[in-house]
Amino acid sequence: MDKSSNNAATGGITAALVVLFLYVGTAVKNSKLFFMFISTIVMVIPYIKCSIKAGLLTYAASLALSVILLPNKVYALVFGFFGIYPFIKLISEKKNYKASLILKYLWFNATIFAVYFLFKDFIHLKGFFSLMEGEIVLLIILEILFYFYDYIFDKFIGYIKHRLLKL
Repeated sequence: MDKSSNNAATGGITAALVVLFLYVGTAVKNSKLFFMFISTIVMVIPYIKCSIKAGLLTYAASLALSVILLPNKVYALVFGFFGIYPFIKLISEKKNYKASLILKYLWFNATIFAVYFLFKDFIHLKGFFSLMEGEIVLLIILEILFYFYDYIFDKFIGYIKHRLLKL
């Protein structure tokens, strides 16, 4: 199989898996975040196996298919923000560790604020920027969860590089 066919196949399978996980996440009541997490982790495969361009094309295809196929368009839009994380991670980790951490947390906080402003009528958190105790605690919890997400993401990337892509 030539390189472009391999890239297309990898991207197509990855996009299908992403949409499948997102769809299951909309159907399963208590595991929405888990399936969103799995869908963003799967998105790293074309970046590693193929190229950044193939990863971005797969992200665009996954997002378009999610908007078309998912019954809950909000879930697709949230994936739009978080599905690009593998690209952000790979780009930021070309820098030193501290710069990488700063870039990833800047992206994460910007994404959280963007999602909040887009969905504030659905989230029902009043006065997010009023420095109320509950919202600050929520933001800190989200940042701690992001740290663990990034750690698991690193482990998954290592697993893909050393186990799955050795074939």
